[in-house]
Parts: sequence; structure tokens; C-alpha cells
Amino acid sequence: MLKLLVADDERILREAVCYLIDWKSIGIELAASCKNGREAYEEACRTKPDIILTDIKMPGLSGLDLVEKLSEPGRVLEFILLTGYADFEYAHRALSHRVHHYLLKPCNEQQIIEAVQQAAQSIYTRRQLQQMEPTCAGVARPEYSETVQKVVDYLEKHYSDAALSLKGLAANYLFMNPDYVSRQFLQQTGYRFVDYLLALRIRKAQWLLVNGVPPQQVPERVGYSANPQYFVHLFSKATGMTPREYAQALRIEP
Repeated sequence: MLKLLVADDERILREAVCYLIDWKSIGIELAASCKNGREAYEEACRTKPDIILTDIKMPGLSGLDLVEKLSEPGRVLEFILLTGYADFEYAHRALSHRVHHYLLKPCNEQQIIEAVQQAAQSIYTRRQLQQMEPTCAGVARPEYSETVQKVVDYLEKHYSDAALSLKGLAANYLFMNPDYVSRQFLQQTGYRFVDYLLALRIRKAQWLLVNGVPPQQVPERVGYSANPQYFVHLFSKATGMTPREYAQALRIEP
């Protein structure tokens, strides 16, 4: 169960979020309720939440201060910022730390629940991508059979091929039964072929963006020339940002 920390100096809103929503029913544990930024920081260090829902302006430490203090490379932590119209440009700075969930005050219970559920989905997806990182590097793994290693190496070289499929790879490259290859791949890597390929393409897309490739060119270069908008959807689901937002975040100074 994922843990949620709520921080807001407005008592009525804070208590409504904490006590009027049945968090356990959607797989969320309320880890802490905090009335200012300093308390939120201390509680976050103590309870290690997965999601932090915070007002962007609070005494002690602001919501953005929390983002900057708690963001660490490799840590899977999602922030949801509560903001008003006047605060939005300030909130936009948080993109440098890949904050992508915003709620505009006043917001209702359903909007809060949906934002937390979206953050939770981002966490599950990012964790899966992290787990797959060692297997996406194209490096020989001793536990892989020759067949599975060939598949891994082939994907590393041909991920940009829009027509790439397990059936075609098995028949035209390995000359083996696709069902057999599929079973071996899942058994040895722990992932279905399509999930592995998607994770690889997401990572390659991130690398392209980091190296300055324009966002509109990225889908074609990772195998989605026919349906770039679908790739944008997949990228957003995996990272919490569109490719354009991801590129913008790389250019924003903390």
C-alpha cells in the first residue's frame, strides 16, 4: 500500500482531505497530516511517503521547498501541488524536479482522488522501469539463455523499427516458434516481450530528449512514426510528463 503525506496550512482543507476521503479503499495509507512545510519535511523524512500532496505556499517551507529538499536521484516520490492562479508560474518551476501533478484551488474530493490515483500509477510504472534498467542495457546476463540474449541484443539495435514484433523476430531472425520464445523470454527476464520493448523505447526516448532531440521527432525515432500521439500517451503514463514537458523540465533551472 502506498503512503500519502498531506501538507496544508489551511486546517479545514487539510482535515477534509485526510478524514473525509476513504484512502484505504483505493490502496492508499495516510502517513501524516502536516500544518506547515517544516513539519511536512520532518514527517517525510520519518515516514518515507510515496506521494506528497502539498500546498505550494506555506509557512516555514513552501511546497516547492519540499520538492527541492526531498527530490533525490533514483527515488520514486510523487508530488501533487495545490496552487492558485497567481501561483502557477511559481509552480511551473517545479518541473525542474519533474513535478507534474497540479490541483487548482478550489478543488473537490473527486479531483483530489484522481490526482492521487494518477500519481500512484506513475509510481508503479516508474518502479517497473527501474527494475528493468539492468536488463535493458544490452549487456550479456549469465542467467539468460542464448536465445533470450539474442532477443535482448536485437531489441537494443532495432527498437526504432515500427514493425518490430515478437512473431516477426522469432520467425525471421531466430527461426523458432514465437510461443516458445515468448515463454522463455518471460521466464528469464520476468517481463512480457511487449512490456520490455515499451520500457526500452521509453528509456531511449528519454535519452534522446536529454541530448536535445526535438520532442516532435522522438516518436518516430523510437518506433512510433505511424501513431506519435499514442507514444505521447505511453510516455506520459510512464514518466508523468509528455515528451515536450520532459524537454522543458531539462531546460529549467532549479
